Amino acid sequence: MTQLFLTEQEVPLGSKVHIYLPESQSADEFNGEKVVFQTLLSTRLTKRFYEVPSGIQQVADGVILAQGMEGFVEGVLFSPVEVHSVESAVVNKRYAVFIDGKAAITEFRDSKASHKCEVVKGYDSEFALSFLYPFVQPVYNGAFDYQVKRYSYDSDTLVSKLRESQEQIALLRDKSRNLPSFLSKVENEQVYLLEALARHYRQDSLSDLIRTVKSIDGLAEKYLSFQQLPANAQLVPLN
Repeated sequence: MTQLFLTEQEVPLGSKVHIYLPESQSADEFNGEKVVFQTLLSTRLTKRFYEVPSGIQQVADGVILAQGMEGFVEGVLFSPVEVHSVESAVVNKRYAVFIDGKAAITEFRDSKASHKCEVVKGYDSEFALSFLYPFVQPVYNGAFDYQVKRYSYDSDTLVSKLRESQEQIALLRDKSRNLPSFLSKVENEQVYLLEALARHYRQDSLSDLIRTVKSIDGLAEKYLSFQQLPANAQLVPLN
C-alpha cells in the first residue's frame, strides 16, 4: 500500500502520525525510535499535535497535563502510524477515509450537506458513516440528558422497548392526522431510547451498535448511513 503523506491541515483529528521534517526522507526519531504525535482537540477547540506518550501525562485526581503543538513550518509532512485497506480494517474502530491521497468527502442522508468521510466497519464488512448520530453524541443539552437518564435500562431491555416503539410508530402512521401529538411523543421517546442504548456501545463497541440497530426492523433505515468504499481506499484509525 502506498505510504500516505499529509500536511498539518490534512491530518485527521484523533489520528497518530509520524513527522517528516522539510526535505527529509525519514521520520523524525528520538533515541532511535520514531516520534509519534496524536492529534486532539485543545481547550481552545483547535486541532493540536501531542507527542505520545511524553506530551500527554495523567497526574493525581485524573488531571491531564498536555503540551500540544500547531503551526508547523512549511514543508513539514506527517504520515499515519497505521493505514488499513478495506479488507484489513477491523471492527469497533473509527477510520478516516483517504482516496488517492486525499480525504474522501461524502454527502449523507439525502441532503446537500457534505463531510469528510469517517466510518466504522460492521460485522458484515459494511461501513457505516460514524460522524453521524447515533455514533456521535448530540451536543450536550441538560434537558435532553435528563430525559435519556430516565431510560437507564440494560441493553436487552432497551432493544425490546425500541422494538415496541417501532411497532407503535408503524401503527400510528396511518392515524397521524387524528393523533399527531401522540405520534410525536412516541418518536421523541424512541430518540431517548436509542441514545440510552448508544451509550452502552460508544466507547469501544461501535460495530455492536450497528448490529444491534440493524436487528430492529426499520431502525437502521432511519438512523444508519452506509458508505461503499473503493478497493483503493486507505483507512486511518481514529482514537
